[in-house]
Amino acid sequence: VGNVIVEPTGLVGDAVNVASRIESFGVPGAVLVSDAVYDLVRNQSRLDFVSLGQFDLDNVDRPFEIFALAAEGLTVPSIDELDGKGRRITGDQAEDGPPTNLPYRITEFIGRATEIDAVRNLVGARRLVTLTGSGGIGKTSLAIRTATGLQSDFPDGVWLVEMASLTDQVQIPGAIASTIGIEVLPGQDITDVLAEGLDGRRVLLILDNCEHLIEGAAKQVDALLRATRSVNVLATSRETLRVEGEATFRVPSLGYPDQEATGDQIAASEAVSLFMDRATLTRTSFRLEGNEQPVLDICRHLDGIPLAIELAAARLDTLTVAQIAQGLDDRFQLLARKSRSAAPRQQTLEAMIDWSHDLLTEHEQVLLRRLGVFGGSFTADAVEQVCLFPPLPPKATATLLERLTDSSLVLPPDADSQRYRMLETMRAYARDRLRAAGEVDTTLQQLATYLLEEGLPTEPGTRPMSRYEDWLQWHSDELGNYREAIRLAFERGEPELAGRFALEIHPYLMNAGLVDELEDQLEDAIAFLADEPTPLRLRLLTLLAGSARNANDPDGKRLIDLIHTDAEALDDAEAIGQALALESELAFWEGNTREGLELLFQAVTALESARSPALENAVIAGIEMLNRLGRFDEAETLVARLDAERADHALTYRDHYMSDALHGTIAIYRGDYQQAVDLFGTCAEHARGLGPVPYGAMLLQKGHAEFGRGNYLAARRLLDEASVLMPDRYTVTAIWSHTFRSLIELEINGPGAAAPHLRNGLDLVAKQDSIIEREAAFTCVAEAALATGRLAEATVLHGAAAAAGSVIPGLVPEYWIQQRRENAVAFLRNGLGPGEFDRHWEEGTGLMFDEAADFARRVLDEVAPPNVPA
Repeated sequence: VGNVIVEPTGLVGDAVNVASRIESFGVPGAVLVSDAVYDLVRNQSRLDFVSLGQFDLDNVDRPFEIFALAAEGLTVPSIDELDGKGRRITGDQAEDGPPTNLPYRITEFIGRATEIDAVRNLVGARRLVTLTGSGGIGKTSLAIRTATGLQSDFPDGVWLVEMASLTDQVQIPGAIASTIGIEVLPGQDITDVLAEGLDGRRVLLILDNCEHLIEGAAKQVDALLRATRSVNVLATSRETLRVEGEATFRVPSLGYPDQEATGDQIAASEAVSLFMDRATLTRTSFRLEGNEQPVLDICRHLDGIPLAIELAAARLDTLTVAQIAQGLDDRFQLLARKSRSAAPRQQTLEAMIDWSHDLLTEHEQVLLRRLGVFGGSFTADAVEQVCLFPPLPPKATATLLERLTDSSLVLPPDADSQRYRMLETMRAYARDRLRAAGEVDTTLQQLATYLLEEGLPTEPGTRPMSRYEDWLQWHSDELGNYREAIRLAFERGEPELAGRFALEIHPYLMNAGLVDELEDQLEDAIAFLADEPTPLRLRLLTLLAGSARNANDPDGKRLIDLIHTDAEALDDAEAIGQALALESELAFWEGNTREGLELLFQAVTALESARSPALENAVIAGIEMLNRLGRFDEAETLVARLDAERADHALTYRDHYMSDALHGTIAIYRGDYQQAVDLFGTCAEHARGLGPVPYGAMLLQKGHAEFGRGNYLAARRLLDEASVLMPDRYTVTAIWSHTFRSLIELEINGPGAAAPHLRNGLDLVAKQDSIIEREAAFTCVAEAALATGRLAEATVLHGAAAAAGSVIPGLVPEYWIQQRRENAVAFLRNGLGPGEFDRHWEEGTGLMFDEAADFARRVLDEVAPPNVPA
């Protein structure tokens, strides 16, 4: 409200002044508060308030809305009781105030403080301001709320001219004249009479809902502004008037937070505040607490459109909030109940959009419905390729898109990417119209041509690396359209087409870490395909098996058997090589290291013969196996085979730094950390422009090498940067990030700082069935126990780590693990004595994983209790 200053004589300031004026409105038994106080308490209490209207207060520079507390034993004053206590500026006006017909607001106006200020400033600077935006976005409410606070600037009146009921542009001047009270005699030109009657008067005209008579409204406004000196016009329309001197303001949706928002952030958002206000009118007992997520889902799926949110809140009389949220997939049916008092165009969600749709030309309507095939943003070029087939004429994209944008049915293109967007509600409407027109199949085929052939940048590796970033960006931009295309393909019974989309988007989803989404797409496509070998089914199975192997899915063996069967039936040598490579990894990590290596070399030979780009994946997996066995020279030879094959056959699907990265990995396992730092430094520079995942992976590896060198500050900086690029959804990389970070913090800041990373590492290891990550995690907790003098616990944990690493015979610990274990064992054996050391070591080696993990957590609770600052 304002400042409060403590003076010797008492409290003074704006807030005290406002409180004093509101006190003068009091009647016996009533508790009154300002809108500022109401905004502070309405979401934090179970109190109910009733709006008494908006008033001008003496010596206060803005109008205030006054609320009465409604509770048992309290009085809620009537409007008559407040007459004479102050000038009410909504509803009927006091005789001494500027004349107006602004309506009395029945429900509370929520939020929009920034927009009110912006429109107020525009009206002060320009004579014509037009509020544009989609139907139901709140243009009229914003205009009235802003005009209410401007009445003192227009002593000759603020007048609302409602144009929605007019059917012809010739009715416009008469509607303005009758609203203001200017008499027009028979035979007189109404526009001339208006100009004469308004000239010299300080008046604000609000022309509401101009879009259906846009040309007539534009001509009338232009004539009035040219013929008068001090008349201002505030228009609302779904498109601009295009009159000289017009300032436009696009009214945005109400704000709402993202899905990860806290309860407080959800409650504070404008869209949720509106829903809650209207919801408690429908069901007075409804509370946000416990309903935050479904309420947020409603506001998000309805794009923050006020009218749509109000219609949804009204359904609480018969539905739960969860049912409303779940029913929004069919939002037009769900929100079809009519309001008896609303204008026809605002009675249902569908009617709201119908009003705009019916004002379009036939060609504009056709393009609008075809845009429903896009699931995300789109360019004018995409519209040209996907949507412009008969009856739309060629080369009409720019004109038609401009009209749909002007009509607020399509959002203007982003200034940087030049990509257009539609609100989700508008897209759902367009999609329904597309179905009704029977054009889904044709438009989907056009979209397939665009996404799979014509619009697609060249496959990565077949163009200069400086353009690879374009490939990544294009797929990122088009991801929503791929998702919608896959959904529509399944809906139309075309799993082959869905499978082709999944194959195309697969590299990007892997790069972005969206593996779960990829697996769902592949599984769905395979399930709907005929249960017989086809090249498409074989490729889908191969991708799914590779993804399942990465997650150590127990279903991997079954998938590999299917690949073998289909590949042999189709005589596909490349697929056979891929199956052998996947099979080799499963065998190796199940403990059959000899069989795993035999299968690996068979796979490499098969893929070399097939000149397959999948050779690189097989070599990467093989180098990891050989590193784990300490067979570094053989790993180097395998890299050389890959380099030779790439040189001979131009296998450039992977980035050209891959060879350095593989040599760097071998150097880390050898313990040659300086060489690894140099190699991964070079790799990081090459990967910088290739997307967050490859760049983050190279930074993580460089940090790994710096950690090995003992350069802890540099390692911490690199790991921090990598963790931002590669969040915890990359489980394996996140494990190593927490592993190294925990030891870095242990060395620099002590066990307390290391404990959170140790806990996170253990939790992630529990999700990842890998002995290598288990060995590293237990080693790190053992080091923390050792640093705090817990020798027995450190011995148990080092024993558990050694046991984890020996599950597969012949594996060699990574160099840093081996070095720390050797140093720790020598120290612990000396500190505990041989007998006690052996007893604790045997205890650790005998623990199952879950037992060892529980033991490690108990040690951490002793080292640094949870939720206690280090």
